Amino acid sequence: MPHFIIDYSSDVLTQKSPYEIMDAVYHPAQRTLLITENDIKVRIRPFEYYKLGANKKDFIHVSGNIMEGCSTEQ
Repeated sequence: MPHFIIDYSSDVLTQKSPYEIMDAVYHPAQRTLLITENDIKVRIRPFEYYKLGANKKDFIHVSGNIMEGCSTEQ
């Protein structure tokens, strides 16, 4: 059962909706056919306050956790 956590700067929502962001991770995982649709979990966490390097405005970080019970192929 994979769990994907998406951290992003809140300004990203001026470009994409939360659902578009989640779908960009969910659908590719689903298309692998290695994981059943009901086992994929995606959640998002917007950050209002953050500090980035020079000339960097927004960010999106995706982390994935593969839970116990998955095969090596998954």
